[in-house]
Amino acid sequence: IKNRGTKPLQVVRIQNSAPDVVAEVTPVKQGEEYRLTLKTKGESKPGRIQGEVQVFTDHPEEKMLTIPLYGIIAEAEQARQ
Repeated sequence: IKNRGTKPLQVVRIQNSAPDVVAEVTPVKQGEEYRLTLKTKGESKPGRIQGEVQVFTDHPEEKMLTIPLYGIIAEAEQARQ
């Protein structure tokens, strides 16, 4: 997530609607750039993942960003190939 504006912004919190996914945000350059990392939980079952990640900021014009989330959790055998 990169701030292209002139004022710094802070990521206040994130919210994730996909139960098999853990979302984390870490600053790359505080106020300017943040890395959003998505990982599946270890006990996740194979199948489709669908949801959205909402990123809440303190920016007056961009209070919330919504990022669509789509993916497939492969069988363990498929993931090793």
